[in-house]
Amino acid sequence: LLLGQYETILGSIDQLKRGLLGGGEERLGELMQAMEVVLPLGLGVLVGVVGVSNLLRWLLRHYEKATLGALMGLLLGAVVGLWPFQQPRPPELGEVVDGHVVTQINRLDFDREVWPLETFRPDGEQMGLAALMLAVGLHGTQAVGRIGGRGDSENR
Repeated sequence: LLLGQYETILGSIDQLKRGLLGGGEERLGELMQAMEVVLPLGLGVLVGVVGVSNLLRWLLRHYEKATLGALMGLLLGAVVGLWPFQQPRPPELGEVVDGHVVTQINRLDFDREVWPLETFRPDGEQMGLAALMLAVGLHGTQAVGRIGGRGDSENR
């Protein structure tokens, strides 16, 4: 998604599906073309998952606190990257978009990528529900930790 390849990958997976379900030379061509994208992607995912999981296991064994701190930083950084949740909204008359004043004539000419962003503002009910879900997740994690810690004197 970050590299702009999301649609290419989904298109290749769809093409692979059509090639597998269909028959004939045209479908075989679609299958081969899709494999040019799907095969390297699949191998990259496999190598990435195996490599990162082994690296994390080694780092946690040797540098537990520093690794947990780095992982927490990545999690918080991901939230900061998402917040405030934004979505594009159609430009209004008189606004300046992409260096041009929006008029009735050119209003529909602007691409969605340059539309102004509208931020999500949660109401009280949504904030309360989020706090409740946070509490349930925290208590659930603590309960799993207590259950998993029974009989294991090293983790206490």
